[in-house]
Amino acid sequence: MATPVNDVDPSARLIAPDGLPLAIIVISSIFFALSIVTVALRTYIRIKKRIFGLEDAFMVVGTVRYHYQYLTSAILT
Repeated sequence: MATPVNDVDPSARLIAPDGLPLAIIVISSIFFALSIVTVALRTYIRIKKRIFGLEDAFMVVGTVRYHYQYLTSAILT
């Protein structure tokens, strides 16, 4: 079994992502923004037409909770 090469500076606080990790970060960020825009537009239209229902409230609460959890976990790690 080959010995792993450890070429990471132990004093480095951040490691710049490249390749697949970078692609995952970019795609996640794009869908993060798209989900906020989609929920905001749907909520705006439903409120404007006065047809905001219980399913819309669950959607907004779920989106807010998910994004809060996503952001706090990203900041704390």
